[in-house]
Amino acid sequence: MFEPHQTALALQAKPYFINSFVRHRMMQSGIIKGYVDAYYASHDEQYLKLLRTFLIEKDYLASTDTDYDLTACKRMGKQIIKYRQFETDEGSDGLDGVRHNLRMLRQVNLPDTRLIICSMEGDRNYPEIDQLMASPEYSDMVGKVVITAEPNYLAQFSSANQVVSYNRRFMNAAKGMK
Repeated sequence: MFEPHQTALALQAKPYFINSFVRHRMMQSGIIKGYVDAYYASHDEQYLKLLRTFLIEKDYLASTDTDYDLTACKRMGKQIIKYRQFETDEGSDGLDGVRHNLRMLRQVNLPDTRLIICSMEGDRNYPEIDQLMASPEYSDMVGKVVITAEPNYLAQFSSANQVVSYNRRFMNAAKGMK
């Protein structure tokens, strides 16, 4: 689901999978918050105009909403940030929707339904998902999660510098070197 409030509606169909798309959530939330905060710091309506343009470009508003009321844009931006809990630990990593969906899955009687966490990017997305899944709150949900991403994205997390160093030392030792 793109927004957590869609999950309960989707679960009524008893699906085998529901989705959490995480790629743009944190980035877009940060941009929206930036425009709203800049407006409050300066009271310059230019920031609300930039917010409106962003909301149109990202399909929060229709392409015909070029004259959408700036106060309504500000209200929408504030509501998005509040709903996504972007100013708290619950949502500042962009994983508020994942948390919500896992909690919903825990409460429904759909033992075969899985959560697909997909559409990741950046150097923080996957590691933060890994930390979330390793946390005690979600230890009972690990078997209900499928993580998908582009192979190149996941590949960057499949090794570490210690693996390379260890292999080099091992190969050198095998050759009788130090």
